[in-house]
Amino acid sequence: MRKFTKFLSLAAATCIAVSAFTITSEAAHTDYQAQQMQQQRRPLTAEEIQALSTVFDAKFYSMMYKDIADAYGTDEQAMFTHFVTFGIWEERVPCKTFDVDAYASRNPDLHKAFGSDIMKYYMHYVQNPQERPYRPGPTKWNAFAFNEPVYSVYDFEVGSWLPRQGAAPVAFPDYHPGF
Repeated sequence: MRKFTKFLSLAAATCIAVSAFTITSEAAHTDYQAQQMQQQRRPLTAEEIQALSTVFDAKFYSMMYKDIADAYGTDEQAMFTHFVTFGIWEERVPCKTFDVDAYASRNPDLHKAFGSDIMKYYMHYVQNPQERPYRPGPTKWNAFAFNEPVYSVYDFEVGSWLPRQGAAPVAFPDYHPGF
């Protein structure tokens, strides 16, 4: 009986530790990233909302994020409203062909110019389709194919070719939470 009690205690402790220390990519923001996210958050213009609608895929969004599917079911407009109100600032991926963190990480000229201004990356992507053929693929999977890490868009600073000192990748080929 004692061995069984020890085993049960060990199993319960393991379950608690795993659930307490397992995080998703959305919740994995550092204090610095969370501060940057709050500084960037603002009401979007009609032009920005229109631009975002061109890269938003409600079916993909609900498939990627169980909390969205649970909250909004199949209501595509409600999902889009969530994305433009919260999801964009949380760095949620709007479609299978565009990930803002990958786009920022793989384009040093852009993160040098835009820093942590998340909307500038979206607007650049939408307004410059002629550049897509020669820019690196804007998804984490494209980055992984070239063995490149992906940093949070909030880890970039205007004028710098590299992520801020001390920044850790949010995903890299051997570790990509949420995928």
